[in-house]
This record gives sequence, structure tokens and C-alpha cells, in this order.
Amino acid sequence: MKVGRVTLSDRGGGGACMETGAGRRFEAIFKSHFSEALEFDRRLIPDERGEIERTLRELCDTQCTLIVTTGGTGPASARCDAGSHGAVIGKGVAAFLAR
Repeated sequence: MKVGRVTLSDRGGGGACMETGAGRRFEAIFKSHFSEALEFDRRLIPDERGEIERTLRELCDTQCTLIVTTGGTGPASARCDAGSHGAVIGKGVAAFLAR
């Protein structure tokens, strides 16, 4: 299964630092829960709405079965993460959190 893993980081996306361990920890968790082989398409991008939307769409176009994001500021209304995801998914993040 192809999994898109996006880490949002203003510093990391700009090349100022390496990715933290959160993305690698997600991969380890997924590998322990899925019996099939996983292929990860890893992206480290700035926490900017346009970049997030573009990256999520690219991963959809490359047939990722699952796309996971980590980093950024989370679904806070003052930041771009929730709006960026909603613009691509077609639903607001609150629709997923409410379930």
C-alpha cells in the first residue's frame, strides 16, 4: 500500500533543520498494524496553505491509499493546517474530529 507522509515544518520545509522523529514513529506504528507491505512517499514542507494543498493533491494524484500529516500547529482555526486539508478533502477537519 502506498502511504503519503507529510511533515509540516516551517524550519524543516525551508531546509533549516532535519525532520523530527514524529514521522518515523508514525511509520513504525503503521508497519506494526498493517499486514501488507507499505511504501512511504515522504514529504517535508513548510506550514503554508498553498504548499500543503499542492502536496496533498500531488499525493492523491500518485495514488496514495492513505495520506497522513504530522507537525504544524494542528487544527487551530488561526493557522492554515485545517483549511488546507479541508480545501483538498472537501470536508472541514471538524467533521472528522466529531466522529
